[in-house]
Amino acid sequence: MSENRLQIPDGMTVAAHNAPGLENDGNKYYYISKGLEAALRWWKENPSMPTDEQLDTMKRDLRFRDGVDFDLQKLCAEWQRRAFLAPEPEVPDAILALICREDETPPCRKVYNERILEAYRRGQKAGK
Repeated sequence: MSENRLQIPDGMTVAAHNAPGLENDGNKYYYISKGLEAALRWWKENPSMPTDEQLDTMKRDLRFRDGVDFDLQKLCAEWQRRAFLAPEPEVPDAILALICREDETPPCRKVYNERILEAYRRGQKAGK
């Protein structure tokens, strides 16, 4: 395997080529391919590794979601999936105070809590 050659996955090229808002001036495919290649080359030269805390969180989440105790392939795929997710914003205490505690039992505690956090996230996005 050549360390200098990069292969851009077909799906990535198609997704970038079909991205809304990009004008097709005849050179679109060329520029998209060069941009993707540069980004992948940077990523290859600057690989990221999960911290111990992130690794533990992924293991816990996979165990909860898939019932998998430890599966290296799923763990690698999960890290790759999470590599580009934006971090969740810090939630102020005033918002956390609205969230139901474990000892409280409204009819739909989980749904209620998720709606409070989603409303906060939407407010954060709207304010930017």
